[in-house]
Amino acid sequence: MGRFDLHDACMAGDVEKVKSILEATPDKVNARGPKNRSPLHCAAKGDSPEVASLLISMGADTEARTAYKMTPLHVAAFYGSAAVIRYLLDEVKDLDINALDFGSWTSLHYACNYNRGECADLLIDSGASLTKKSAELQLVALHLAARSGNLATVEKLIKNGCNASQRNLFYTTPLHLACQNDHVDVVRFLLKSGASPDAPDEAGITPAQLTKRDDISQTLEEAVKAAVERRRSPPPPPAA
Repeated sequence: MGRFDLHDACMAGDVEKVKSILEATPDKVNARGPKNRSPLHCAAKGDSPEVASLLISMGADTEARTAYKMTPLHVAAFYGSAAVIRYLLDEVKDLDINALDFGSWTSLHYACNYNRGECADLLIDSGASLTKKSAELQLVALHLAARSGNLATVEKLIKNGCNASQRNLFYTTPLHLACQNDHVDVVRFLLKSGASPDAPDEAGITPAQLTKRDDISQTLEEAVKAAVERRRSPPPPPAA
């Protein structure tokens, strides 16, 4: 038997092989493989809830950490393994949905960053924190969803109370990131949701300076003009 046969079988979703190996060597249920991944990490990568269920029934650690301090839930979000995420959220008592990896990223950070819309939906609906900030750049989930261009996830985050003008460590907003990556639909939605169209980052760069698309430039120009007009308009009289 190869050294990492169990890990390979878990990643392949081979329930019968996993069962056979663990019946012979049950102490391997939390054995570590490359990158310090456990069998459950591998089942998460392979999106096999059946293997995950088997492993957990035999004592797998649901909060095991890889070399990068990622839990199985992190790994599932990274790879877009929605079936495993659904299983873990539904079946594992006291699962730490907001566990932080080495960079203080949550599973929701990964789902948003890698455009895993279904995974993001599951995590948000299960109460994942929308305000956790990454360690290095102070990024929240909305920054990453805007950068990846997933309009549905951006809409869901805003609907659940995220600040459309949230700034990171360098005063970069979600609108900066959407413009930089030319996601026109996300740009329009953020503006509609109240994002400041001309807010500069720490270096004085506005969203309009980051886009290469004429339609985004025009949209921003119109939004800036409208914002200027609103600033010039006198406030409405107080109610009688």
